[in-house]
Amino acid sequence: MTSIKSLRWLMRKKSGLSDGGKSSFKIRQLPFMAVLCTVMLFIVYRTTKYQYHQEEVYPATSEKLKGLPRGIIHADSDLELRPLWSRSGLRSKANVYSNRNLLAVPVGIKQKQNVDVMVQKFLRENFTIILFHYDGTVDGWWNLGWSSKAIHIVAQNQTKWWFAKRFLHPDIVSIYDYIFLWDEDLGVEHFSPSRYVKIIKQEGLEISQPALDPNSTEIHHRITIRARTKKFHRRVYERRGSTRCSDSSEGPPCTGFVEGMAPVFSRAAWYCTWHLIQNDLVHGWGVDMKLGYCAQGDRTKNVGVVDSEYVFHKGIQTLGGSGHRMSKRQSGTGIDVRTEIRRQSTWEFEIFKERWNEAISQDKSWNPGSVVPATNSRLSPLNPEPADYNYGFGATVDIPLDPSTDLKKKEKELQAKEAELRRREQEVRRKEEAAARGLALCLTWNIIAVTAAWIKGEGVKIWFLAIIYFIAGIPGAYVLWYRPLYRAFRTDSSLNFGWFFLFYLLHLGFCILAAVAPPIVFKGKSFTGILAAIDVVGNHAVIGILYFVGFGLFCIETLISIWVIQQVYMYFRGSGKAAEMKREAARGALRAAL
Repeated sequence: MTSIKSLRWLMRKKSGLSDGGKSSFKIRQLPFMAVLCTVMLFIVYRTTKYQYHQEEVYPATSEKLKGLPRGIIHADSDLELRPLWSRSGLRSKANVYSNRNLLAVPVGIKQKQNVDVMVQKFLRENFTIILFHYDGTVDGWWNLGWSSKAIHIVAQNQTKWWFAKRFLHPDIVSIYDYIFLWDEDLGVEHFSPSRYVKIIKQEGLEISQPALDPNSTEIHHRITIRARTKKFHRRVYERRGSTRCSDSSEGPPCTGFVEGMAPVFSRAAWYCTWHLIQNDLVHGWGVDMKLGYCAQGDRTKNVGVVDSEYVFHKGIQTLGGSGHRMSKRQSGTGIDVRTEIRRQSTWEFEIFKERWNEAISQDKSWNPGSVVPATNSRLSPLNPEPADYNYGFGATVDIPLDPSTDLKKKEKELQAKEAELRRREQEVRRKEEAAARGLALCLTWNIIAVTAAWIKGEGVKIWFLAIIYFIAGIPGAYVLWYRPLYRAFRTDSSLNFGWFFLFYLLHLGFCILAAVAPPIVFKGKSFTGILAAIDVVGNHAVIGILYFVGFGLFCIETLISIWVIQQVYMYFRGSGKAAEMKREAARGALRAAL
């Protein structure tokens, strides 16, 4: 017997030693596994970096670059002037350009004095200057001290957008943080380029413009007027005239809009804008209404007008101005140059709209994101252009000069759509109020029925629970889902909509629970549900009838609640807030993961 016990003791000891050995072996494996995981992560990182480098160096045209070694390929450029020679000690030093910005201006010799003042202010702030000479005159600029530091490009009778499309390619201007594409007739007495750049960086404005002095000669859009008490603004409020701007406005010219006379683009925004500019539509009409799609996100947040740094728009009529309004056709008859230019501009605007609509219809995968289409597509004002612009294309294009009829028709359509949205909103809010009143009625009837059951001996606890349901239910409904939905309609906030959906689903679950009244809390008799009604009706017929009425009320409340959440969700999807909420959730998840 003793030998058997000794044998068992030895077996247990051996087993313990064996387990200890395995444990120590596992412990010794941990450093090895950590090193192995580190090596694998490093291999994955290097592989991903190499693939990215390959895609960056060899774009879609890589087949044409196979004759070159990879290290010699230089895919971008800039507009910086290089000396023909330099001292031997400086030759090996690479030119590194940081915090550089670009000012590009179409100029004519008649505006030389104003351009001189403008350029001198920008040159002091480390700007690169490029002048587009649309009148063909360059020699008259060489007597200015800064002229040799600027880049001069000459093309007779060409517009600002023609120059920008051909000479400001994103690969050429990639070293510049911001591109100022301005007209020549802007007074900069109250403007500081450095302070302006600091503001748009702090506020995250991808597309912006300086505000216009209220005393400017020409102002076309209310949103561009300087607000004296603000540093910057993103929207304007207007309740008079055909354009109504309020907190619910999400497109030009109420918000997300800058005018074509003095736009400022970030590097990323200009990359998108350059592709938006049409190569053959030189006037750029309609482009300003679509610039918000290039704001790298929500244009109501990333597009703005800076008030603290403002300019004076002189509105000089270089386009068919005095002394140059009449030109001659080849046949010898006179024509009004300004009228012909406006005809051409109007025609280009119609072509741009057709291209935009056709592109949307063909690109099924296109998603405008958080940017909604413009609610007012009023024609942009005509940008200043040379007076002697030669638009003699032969026969003129027969297009009406005043498209007011079409604009009034579209205005009526937009007003009808806006009225329809307001009607739907009021309808949803009425249904929500009906659901709130129905909940109050259900909980009140629940107290009456449960009080009768308590009197008949069902216990005081179910009465206290019914009182708690009433006291907590009605204020809770107001705070958790009634008020958030009201605020969501007022502010058009996707966060408030999300809050409403979350707690309204809990409300819907509560109604279903009350209508069924499962026997989980005091046999379910604190609710006038179907199961409690069946249990009570056998002992007290009158009380059973009260419970059945309560069951019917909770069923009706459940159906109304389902109807309300369906209508709100349809409104939510139709207003574009569903996609915005998904993006916000994705960004939040990414931030949490990081």
